[in-house]
Amino acid sequence: MRPDDLQAFLRTRIPLSNAMAVEVRAASADEVSLSVPIVPNVKHRDTVFGGSASALAILAAWAKLRTALKKTAALPLEDATSAMIQVGFTTQTSPE
Repeated sequence: MRPDDLQAFLRTRIPLSNAMAVEVRAASADEVSLSVPIVPNVKHRDTVFGGSASALAILAAWAKLRTALKKTAALPLEDATSAMIQVGFTTQTSPE
């Protein structure tokens, strides 16, 4: 899968990725790399908002699984098996 295909999918199917300005840097069965600018994801202390960091990690994990499923199933992305992150935990060790 090409990064721009995953980018388009995220933009149209997961609206939060638009609000966060998620950018797909790499997308393959072996690697998914996402990034976000700090401006739409900043909190009052000029550091990244924990919810944005958590959402980005979940999006990356979901995209990696979906990309691998797409390759394994040899189906168009829209037809690939649905994947859902059921539980996630993040820890921020030091707020600035």
